Amino acid sequence: MNEVSGADEAGLERPLAQLRSVLIPGETVEAWAIQSRLFALLHRRLLIAATSGRLIVLTRKTTDLASLGAAASQRVEFRGLRRSEAQAVYRICQSQDQAWREKRRVRDLEELRARSGGIQVSPGTLAVGTAAESDAVRRLQEAKQLLDARLISDAEYEAIKAKIISS
Repeated sequence: MNEVSGADEAGLERPLAQLRSVLIPGETVEAWAIQSRLFALLHRRLLIAATSGRLIVLTRKTTDLASLGAAASQRVEFRGLRRSEAQAVYRICQSQDQAWREKRRVRDLEELRARSGGIQVSPGTLAVGTAAESDAVRRLQEAKQLLDARLISDAEYEAIKAKIISS
C-alpha cells in the first residue's frame, strides 16, 4: 500500500479501516489514492483503491460503480488526487483490464472451437504389437501437428497425449 506522510495526512486511519472492511477474503490492496486536503475543502473526500480484483471508491455517500451500468463503463473521472498515487491505481487497473480481455479472448476462441465441432483425437481400437505402436506414434504426430497449427491448446494436447500413452 502507499506510504502515508504523517502530519500531512492525519485522519486517514478511519478511511483505511473502512477500506479494509470491504475487502473480501484473499483480496489485497495493490494501491490507493486519496483526494488532497485542499480539494476536500470544497468537496467530499474520496478514497480510491485498486485491489487484486476490483476498483473500490469510498465516499461518505455510498455509490456502487457497477450499478451505474454502461454510463460508468465509458469514463469515470476523479479530481483532486495526487498524481503519483492516481497513476499507481491507474496502472494496476489497466493491467487487470488487459488480463481480463485476454481471458475473454481465449474463452471466446474456445467457445468458437466448441461450436464448430472442435477437434477430438479418439484412441480407437488398437492392434496388438507393432501395429499398435505405429498407430500410437501416428496419433501423437497428428496431435502435435494440431498443437503446432494452434488448433488445440497445450492443455488439450497434454490430455490427448496422456490418453494415447495410457492406452
